Amino acid sequence: MNKAQQHRSDYLYEQHLTHLTLQGKRPATIDAYSRALRRITHQLDKSPDTLTTDDLKRYFTQLIKTHSWSTVKIDRNGLQFFFKHVLQRDWEWILQHVLPKGFRRVRDYGLFRGHEKKRLQAIQFMFMLTGQLTLPSTNKTVPNPFAPAANMSCN
Repeated sequence: MNKAQQHRSDYLYEQHLTHLTLQGKRPATIDAYSRALRRITHQLDKSPDTLTTDDLKRYFTQLIKTHSWSTVKIDRNGLQFFFKHVLQRDWEWILQHVLPKGFRRVRDYGLFRGHEKKRLQAIQFMFMLTGQLTLPSTNKTVPNPFAPAANMSCN
């Protein structure tokens, strides 16, 4: 980087720290997110506002090889924060299809989200009725709504 680019990079770094502080991020988060910005700036020798999608791909490809998956995620979050709040640019997410070895992506199609608990329980109950699903036994007895009541007689 030349002197002007270095000056621009330093200014953006200070802006990043300011935005993190104003958002009320914890000191550990500020440290981790700012480290991500310093790391990519140093590794690619570019001002962070000039990074391209190819630069990000190259950076994360190398980072995955040399660092833990948690470091990769922290760097992703820190750079995403920088793009959104400092540069006010959309984050072109390039890492959504990259997972560490042995992991598989599970997509959330909306059916099993946390607030859909009753729907999930109803589906589980239907599977239990057909014998395709058994839940761990508990000490509680769950009445079968389709069984005839004990005091009713069928004549």
